[in-house]
Amino acid sequence: MAFINYKDKSFLIIDDFENFRLSIKKMLDSFGVSKVDMAINGRDAVLACKNQDYDVILCDYNLGSGKNGQQVLDELRYTRRLKNTSLFLLITAEATKDMVLGALEHQPDAYLTKPITQSMLKNRLDRLMDEHYHVLPIKKAIDQNNIKQAIKECQKVLSKDSRSHKWCTRKLAELYYQNKDYDEAEQICQKQLEERKLDWPYLTLGKVAAARKNYPQALEYFNQLLAINPQYVNCYDEIAATYLAVGEPSKAQQAIMTGVQISPRSVHRQLKLAEISRQNDDLDTATQAYRNTVELGKNSIHDAVDNHLNFARCLSDNAEHDNSKEGKLQAKEALNILEQISKKYKDDPKLMIQSAMITSRVHAGQNNKDDAEKALNSALKAMENMGDGANPNTQLEMAKTLFANNRTEDAENILRQVIAENPDKQDLIDQANALLDEPVSIKNRIKAAAINLEAITAYEQQNFTTAIEKFTEALKFSSRHPGLNLNLIQAYLKQMSDSGLDKKTLDKCQTYLNNVNHIHASHPQFERYEALKSKIASLRKKLSA
Repeated sequence: MAFINYKDKSFLIIDDFENFRLSIKKMLDSFGVSKVDMAINGRDAVLACKNQDYDVILCDYNLGSGKNGQQVLDELRYTRRLKNTSLFLLITAEATKDMVLGALEHQPDAYLTKPITQSMLKNRLDRLMDEHYHVLPIKKAIDQNNIKQAIKECQKVLSKDSRSHKWCTRKLAELYYQNKDYDEAEQICQKQLEERKLDWPYLTLGKVAAARKNYPQALEYFNQLLAINPQYVNCYDEIAATYLAVGEPSKAQQAIMTGVQISPRSVHRQLKLAEISRQNDDLDTATQAYRNTVELGKNSIHDAVDNHLNFARCLSDNAEHDNSKEGKLQAKEALNILEQISKKYKDDPKLMIQSAMITSRVHAGQNNKDDAEKALNSALKAMENMGDGANPNTQLEMAKTLFANNRTEDAENILRQVIAENPDKQDLIDQANALLDEPVSIKNRIKAAAINLEAITAYEQQNFTTAIEKFTEALKFSSRHPGLNLNLIQAYLKQMSDSGLDKKTLDKCQTYLNNVNHIHASHPQFERYEALKSKIASLRKKLSA
């Protein structure tokens, strides 16, 4: 190991206890360090790094109130105030699995457990600085976002007999992947696996396969990794992303949930779980994941207002038409969240309209009609003041709020406007159609879908009487749903093909057709609707002839 000259190195010590800061400074002084700054909390630490680049940062995990050490590291990396050419050492007296895994995910250069002795700190710093020195040109190129130069510097190190060979090999594969040089990344990983069954090559190979849209191959690589190391938490993120890419959100949720169980202190992973669960209409999981996201995000750079709003939305959806003690508590919690963030972000006009819409739905779901209408009028006024500035997502949420307040015609007009003004945005059209089809609570949608499956099974078994009963029952929970109404019409038509035509049944079919006359040419059920409409008209003529 080469002699390390600490005289020209700059250090930042971050700890809320003065005695510990002074103790570490004394140790550094004995190593010859002359440039030492100190910060007593996360806010001051981030500010110090904004003003200066440090060679080494020594940061305690627990920093009292405010940001913790993991959040400091996360923010410095996220804002690129911590360069790759700097070293970040996380220090803690704790050693719980959740905390260690959460901290290590943000990739500190070292993790030190208290108590720290002078010899222990010196040995650790010497080793880190020595390793750091050998790969410094690579890190400099990465800081400059010069990936091609970083690749060249990696190749230089690998051409020599260097102790940094393992680090450089892995970094080179990552750089090739980042630069979309997939063949080169794949070649490095395969060569590594021929020598030894490591975990990281499987991750990179899986990411390469996913980038090439070879999703089955990607999943195979990820599963091979987990066979070696089932605690490799980032692998579950990649599996979830792969399942989302192939349209299997339920499997994506299972994967991300496993990752959360292993390392629950990741804001990003909790947020991803919340988003996927909400997509899957799993309100209980989504609500808890958003709660965790908001809690973990406190004092963090990731404390986003949207996370609070989505948490309130989930609580509102869960409490809708639930007058139980739990439902009332969830409604109250949603209103408290909205009140808090409205105070915190009082100058944000977009927040005000979103908060008012959610507030209205919370009150409507608890049958507080006056409060619901008051909040709705506030939202409508704010939207009117925005003029043409109201974006389509705000319009969609306004339609949902109007439906919740039984203002069906106004809601439909907004949704038709969204469809007409966004002809090239299929995602918005699909969302508008979904609201037109099922302006009901998520819980009712789930009930309707479950009964619909029973009805379809009976239909496929030629048991049309039972199918009709089940489709009719499902419509009690979602009366406007095109699929349900058209399924019921089809069951009646099949029944009449056996028992003969009758006017009463055809009148029922016409009623169910009228239930879905809101659909238009861009709707996926439109052709089926038109075909059944023509069929019923034809049968009516035949019956009256």
